[in-house]
Formats: sequence, C-alpha cells, structure tokens
Amino acid sequence: IKSFSPTTAVSLNNIKTAIDQAKINKQWFVFSFHRIENGSTGEYTTSVDDFEAIVDYVKNSGIKTVTMQEGASLLK
Repeated sequence: IKSFSPTTAVSLNNIKTAIDQAKINKQWFVFSFHRIENGSTGEYTTSVDDFEAIVDYVKNSGIKTVTMQEGASLLK
C-alpha cells in the first residue's frame, strides 16, 4: 500500500504521474490530505483547485475508490 501526503513542493503533474503509476502497477494509493484551503502557505496545504483537480483526475481515470474501512475489509 502506497501512502501519499501532497505538499506544496509536489506539482499537480507529479501527483497525476504517481496516480498513473499506481494504476499501471495495480497498487493501492492512499492520499492523506492535511489542509485543503486557498491562501495558506503551510507545507501540507493543498489548494481547493488542486484538490478538485486530483479528485476529477482519479474519477475520470476509472480507478476504483474506496474508504479506509472498505479497503481494510478487502485485505481480510
């Protein structure tokens, strides 16, 4: 299981590439967003626009998404 916490140092294109690689390799990819808001300069802040772009990218990719609880039950 691959976990990823986007930071301000990681571009949206790099995030999309990581999503694509996880899909190609049939890996789990868990996002951990810490703060989603505009106008903040915190290292672990994701802008609302970037968050929406990530959600849209995953949705349009056809990747199956699950909650943490659903994912845990799949591991049993």
